[in-house]
Amino acid sequence: MEQSVMKRQAEVIAYLQSADPWPVAGKVEHIETHGAHVFLCGNVALKLKRDVRYDYMDQSTPALRHALLARELALNTATAPMIYRDVLAVTRAADGRLSLGGAGKTVDWVLRMHRFPAGCEMLQVAACGQMTRDVACALGRTIHDFHTRCPERHAKGDALLRDILDELERVLRPFDGMLDGAALGSFLPLARGQLDRLSPLLRERAAGGAAGGHVRRVHGDLHLRNLLLIGGQPVLFDALEFDERLATCDVLYDLAFLVMDLCHRSLHGAANATLGAYLLAAAGS
Repeated sequence: MEQSVMKRQAEVIAYLQSADPWPVAGKVEHIETHGAHVFLCGNVALKLKRDVRYDYMDQSTPALRHALLARELALNTATAPMIYRDVLAVTRAADGRLSLGGAGKTVDWVLRMHRFPAGCEMLQVAACGQMTRDVACALGRTIHDFHTRCPERHAKGDALLRDILDELERVLRPFDGMLDGAALGSFLPLARGQLDRLSPLLRERAAGGAAGGHVRRVHGDLHLRNLLLIGGQPVLFDALEFDERLATCDVLYDLAFLVMDLCHRSLHGAANATLGAYLLAAAGS
C-alpha cells in the first residue's frame, strides 16, 4: 500500500527536488512528516501534502490536498503573514514536463512560503537556552491576543474531551499486554470522573454571555514546533487545518497543549510564565 502511494507522487517529489522549480540555484532540502513533504531552497519553501488517508485525515486525491492547502493558507496568513504566500498548481505541459503554475493539466498542488531561519523555531530557541521569562511572557500574551480574535463556536464544552477519552481507550486497549493494564484501567475511570465533575463549568465556559464564549476555532496544535520567534516576537504558524471539530475547543485546552509541551521539556519556569502572562492578559481584557 505504502509503495503504491509513494509511486503516485514520486514524479512530483522528484521534480520538486530538482533545480527546475526554484528561482535560485542551490541545494534542495527535503523534510518528510507524516502528512507532508517540505522542500527548501534559498529563501523559498514548498509544501506538498502526502497522498495518504488516515482515520483522522484524508489527503488521497489532488482535490482534497488542494482544499487542505487552501485552508492552511487561510488559517495562517493572519498570524504569520511574513511566511505564507500562495498555493500553486503543479502542472504537466503538452511535452510531459512538470512546472509550477503552468498552463497544462494540474497534477498536484503545493503551498509556497517564505523560508525562515532554523534559529527562529521556538524549539531551537528553547534548546539554545533562549526561552527567557520575557519570551515566555510574550508568548502568553500573543496567544491570548490570538484567542480573542478566534471565532466563537457553539458546542458542548465537554463533548470533545469525552470523545478524546473514548479514543484513548480504543487506541490503548489493544496494548494492554505492553502497557500497565492496571494503570490504564484506573486512569480512564479517574479521567471520566474528573470530567463529570468539571462538566458544568466547561459547559458554562462554552455558553454565550459574560461567563462564556471560550469555545472557539483555535490553533489546534500549539506546541514549540509550531511557534517561531521573529524579531523578538512570538509567531504562531501551522494551525490544524484538516479537522474543524478537533480545532474547536476551549481556549484553555488549546493553551494547555503548549504548557504541557513546555513541562515535558523540563521548561517549567517558561510554562509558568506563559500561563501567568496569558491569565493576566485575560483578566485585563
